[in-house]
Amino acid sequence: MTRIRADRQFVDVLGLRTAFYRKGRGPTLVLLHGSSPGACSELNWFRNFDALADAGFDVFAFDQAGFGYTAAPEDHGVEFRYRHAAAVLQQQGIQQAVLVGNSVGGLLAVLLHARQKENSLTIDRLVLAAQFPHFEIPADVRALMQQHVARLSGVEPTPESIRTLTSNTLADHRNLTDELLQLRLEMLGQTYEAHRARGRAGVGFDAEAVRAQPVAVPTLIFWGMDDHSLPVQIGVAAMQHFSNAEFVFLPRCGHWPQIEHADHFNRLVAEFTHPPRNP
Repeated sequence: MTRIRADRQFVDVLGLRTAFYRKGRGPTLVLLHGSSPGACSELNWFRNFDALADAGFDVFAFDQAGFGYTAAPEDHGVEFRYRHAAAVLQQQGIQQAVLVGNSVGGLLAVLLHARQKENSLTIDRLVLAAQFPHFEIPADVRALMQQHVARLSGVEPTPESIRTLTSNTLADHRNLTDELLQLRLEMLGQTYEAHRARGRAGVGFDAEAVRAQPVAVPTLIFWGMDDHSLPVQIGVAAMQHFSNAEFVFLPRCGHWPQIEHADHFNRLVAEFTHPPRNP
């Protein structure tokens, strides 16, 4: 099943009708999806949202600006997505949380942590799955990333294009179900113009302050050994930029560790964030 078992709700944030899901009680986990074509809360977190709620967490996920069921903004840059994310958390009254981010969602998590004081947030921990880097990477790895960006620019809302894209995203094609492909196609179909606008905007952000020192908050980082989007070399390079991190490198795993190794991912996240024990 590629759907979250929680009601989709809507709220106005920064002038955008914003879709979100919330379920469970306990420490708050905020799930931040990535930026690939068709990305949204359900596509990125359908194997995690309910499992983590059942494990004793208040789980919150929202579709970022121009993704899923959230309206498209005029500004498709990363900095606006950061401001929108911060405003969503404020609107929901979330003042303390563990941030769980995949790909560019991981970059947003790092930005939210670095700027938490300006948003009256307390970020207890970070969980990052194949995080888009906030740090400089070697030139040879940058070339591989540029190939990935070029692939994304050619994606179209057709079944053939989505199957090719998702075959590249996942290492184990047993996860390449018709239901998953249909959801991704549906999501890209309704956000295609926003996807193209994001391609033009790029993924630039105000990096100077974020790169000034290693991230010191306790962090759990997952990386697939077969990630063709953000190669595992980036995960190795990340070791120099987090001073209090645990790294989990997963075999036969692509760009979505939270989907391809869902049970392992959910268990480690629950243990890492210390949920309350049932009496």
